[in-house]
Amino acid sequence: MTKLFLYYKTDSAGQSRTLRLRAASNFTGDPVENFTESAGIHGKPYFPSHPHVHFSVSHTGGLWVCAFADSEVGCDVQEYRKNDTPERRKRLAKRWFSDGERQYLDDHSYAPEEFYRIWARKEAYVKFTGAGIGEGNFPSFDVTQPLPGCVMRDIVLPYPENHAAAVVCTEDFSVELREIP
Repeated sequence: MTKLFLYYKTDSAGQSRTLRLRAASNFTGDPVENFTESAGIHGKPYFPSHPHVHFSVSHTGGLWVCAFADSEVGCDVQEYRKNDTPERRKRLAKRWFSDGERQYLDDHSYAPEEFYRIWARKEAYVKFTGAGIGEGNFPSFDVTQPLPGCVMRDIVLPYPENHAAAVVCTEDFSVELREIP
């Protein structure tokens, strides 16, 4: 079983790079200065100086999260939109979700917690695979069912209640939450 570390911080506007480097240092024990950064074909950041370190970053509102593991990982966090409506969620689901996901949401009256949970899972999965959301593949997979080659979990963050978070990893994993001061 892989140990996955999920770092988080509130009030993180404009600090993603700094937080990512601090979390990487905490994860590996190496000083921040030892990390070099680059971006992959779809913009996914990585550390050429530490090719064995796998991570995924997400932020929404004032919340930042970053998952670190010894194997491929994807994470996402979604803040429930204020003044959101079931009609809006249905329009988005028609464009971005699979038939199975839309049926699941129909069965749950398009409740915001279910909609954003599915959205967080979908984004975590495309980050895991390295594919971008804009490549037209978002509706081609169903996160209400197990997906091949990965393990997906919803994550409950200690802050705040109106967020959905998900993590995807190559193999079974346990999660340790760590707040970045």
